[in-house]
Amino acid sequence: MPKTIADNMKVNVSLCGTTVEMIKNENGEYSSIVPVGIFEIEDYFPLVTISANGETKTEYLEDQSVHGIFSNYLPTISGGKIKPHQATLANGELTVDGDFFINSNPGDVDQSVEFVKYTFVTEYAGKEIARKDITDMVNEHKESDDNSEGAIDAIDFKETYKIPGEDILIIYLVAEDSLGYLHKKLAFTWHHPDINGAIPEPAHSIEEVITDKNGKVLYGKEI
Repeated sequence: MPKTIADNMKVNVSLCGTTVEMIKNENGEYSSIVPVGIFEIEDYFPLVTISANGETKTEYLEDQSVHGIFSNYLPTISGGKIKPHQATLANGELTVDGDFFINSNPGDVDQSVEFVKYTFVTEYAGKEIARKDITDMVNEHKESDDNSEGAIDAIDFKETYKIPGEDILIIYLVAEDSLGYLHKKLAFTWHHPDINGAIPEPAHSIEEVITDKNGKVLYGKEI
């Protein structure tokens, strides 16, 4: 934080659209608290404005980044995939037979918020067609493997879906944390084979998306 260089010095700090005046302590040092949402990503560094003797100077505090601050307090999903051993399409039904894995990380600073529910949500032609709660399966795996690193793997997965047309089928992993935030991760995609029998890989985001319970996107871009 800046120190006093003139008796009439005034210091403000701006971050994410909010500007507040910084207060001088008995040592001549300035500090302040700026309310910032944990999902704010508009500004990476606070901007300090110093005014004294008719002159104004500005400086970014490059050691005070707030980008991705949510990861200090919320768990995150770094990986969540269904690995199909076999995906069979017959008579308008797709059977996906394989296993799945989940990689998660606790908050960097506060690890009190945990994932409490895991769900696979399946969409076809942009509409939800299935929802499978896998919380018990994940918890049993954690207990049996003494998992302390957040890695869940080799859990059996076998589901059949009706897909009458040629639209894309997508399965998402949705993990709910103990504060009610929903963490969404692309887990599996299926596209009808082309004329050569090849299955194209659709372009979808693989980054984690965080929403509130109403589906409002708080971090990331909607998949």
